[in-house]
Amino acid sequence: MIELLNIMIMSAFGLQQINTASITFLEQVGVEPLGTVAKISVIGSENLSIVASKTKQFLNLVKVPTEELAHDLNAKLNLTDTPEDEGEYLAALVSGEEIERSLTGDDRVEIFNGAVVVEANSMLPTFKTYNFPTGSKPTGIATGDFDSNGFKDIVVANYESKTVSVLFTYSKGGLLTTTEFKVGGKPIYVAVGDFNQDGNPDIATTNPENHTVAVLLGDARGGFSSHNEFPVGERPFGIVVADVNRDGKLDIVTPNTFSNSVSVLLGNGDGSFNIANYKVQGRVPVFVAVEDFNGDGNKDILTTNFETQDISMLLGDGTGNFSWLANFAAGGMSPVGVTAEDFNGDGNQDIVVVTEVSDNVSVIFGTGDGRFGIRNNVLQIDGPKNIAVGDLNGDRQLDIVTANFAPDNVSVLLGKGDGNFDTAINYNNVGDAPVAVVVEDFNGDGKLDIAVTNLESDTVSVLMNTTKNEDSGVRSQEGRGRGRN
Repeated sequence: MIELLNIMIMSAFGLQQINTASITFLEQVGVEPLGTVAKISVIGSENLSIVASKTKQFLNLVKVPTEELAHDLNAKLNLTDTPEDEGEYLAALVSGEEIERSLTGDDRVEIFNGAVVVEANSMLPTFKTYNFPTGSKPTGIATGDFDSNGFKDIVVANYESKTVSVLFTYSKGGLLTTTEFKVGGKPIYVAVGDFNQDGNPDIATTNPENHTVAVLLGDARGGFSSHNEFPVGERPFGIVVADVNRDGKLDIVTPNTFSNSVSVLLGNGDGSFNIANYKVQGRVPVFVAVEDFNGDGNKDILTTNFETQDISMLLGDGTGNFSWLANFAAGGMSPVGVTAEDFNGDGNQDIVVVTEVSDNVSVIFGTGDGRFGIRNNVLQIDGPKNIAVGDLNGDRQLDIVTANFAPDNVSVLLGKGDGNFDTAINYNNVGDAPVAVVVEDFNGDGKLDIAVTNLESDTVSVLMNTTKNEDSGVRSQEGRGRGRN
């Protein structure tokens, strides 16, 4: 989207200004890989009729209204308007029905020797990408400040290496060193939390071949203890950290794909856990979201069920016990990544679900009682695997980020604050086969950055946010608070 700040016209009567408050954007009508196509409505200060002009906006570029707008502006230029002429003063403006320019420091462009001056701000997020090596077959990703320097580091689960890679950041947001730690099995996903209440972030992974969760306790200096493994159900996959029994100690929840269950590891506050398993009324649960979905103050568990193509809701009683409520349609075939947030501002937890085979993202509104209505909208994405949520362009609305396996890219869908999202903007300069994504401010500039694991290139791509914005916030597919992964 574009925010027009000022339009001034140099006419025979001197420099005239168009009232930008009268310029609004009607609707988005399409998307290209590098930007959006928007309709612009203009009502002039002299009760001119509403006109529309399709204008293109690309990353780091802005466009100005053309053609139909030029017809109405001709009157202000005191020029004769001929059909398909658009006026001599605006010839450069309407040439090719678009004008491009690079975004400059003051966001100002002069067209046709000062005849038309346009000032505008681009609201599209922009990124600079860096790639860093990991272990073999990186999958899950999470963040935490493991060396206590005030900046978020990255931890990656390396499936084939049987390790986690910790990529440490320094003050400018760069990744300085990478260290690998053994986890006892082949880890698939990873989460971060303080499991022994010493104030330092620890690491937990799901190890599907061992049917365990491995926990590594952090020392706040970038080191970790030898891993401890805790048995769960058969072939655990995703992982979430939350306090589900309200005792002030962090717990772990993981779905078990072969036993069609979820394991709840209730933390004792010393790095150990008591484990309970709950059946899921669906087949092959792969990811979970843990939130209060029915408004009773207790954490509930939602699973995406890959084979039965639905989602299951298990309501919590606040003591660490859960009971199945119902299953709901996932909005597409083979649901995978899921995250929960209030996307439409009604106070109820909603969900956004990636459906792998259907190539889409579904936004489904919660009704506040643990149930969900029909999906609000379906957003087409090519090859999505996983998802994160945060305000990437500083407009104080939640946006969606997906890691897309087959096209080797990342998609950003800008939120409108009412549960609707713009069509995807794709960022292609990442590694091969991205599978997991996290959103975090890595360099402390107040802007959310993106990091994805690339399964086939054994790398992490970090997209540093270069957008001009004021503030942002984040929720991601797994984990807890700002540390979701």
